[in-house]
Amino acid sequence: MIYRMNARTKKLLEEVLELPASERALLVAEVDASLDDEDAPEEVGKVWDAELEKRIDDVVAGRVKTLDADEVLADLAAKYPSRR
Repeated sequence: MIYRMNARTKKLLEEVLELPASERALLVAEVDASLDDEDAPEEVGKVWDAELEKRIDDVVAGRVKTLDADEVLADLAAKYPSRR
């Protein structure tokens, strides 16, 4: 989703990704807590709606390759046999 970020946000993300994992986790928790206001769920929903619409368009237009679910599950079961 980085392609939808403005330059300032991309720069901030790059700086955040340079932090140690423990500091990134604390930052994520703070940012997540800030989304608890009343407007956030609606905004998040709008962003996801747009993303889903884009993904559907990509599939319909043939820009992405789809995979058969049974084949994916079989591949995962073969790759991780102890996780059944």
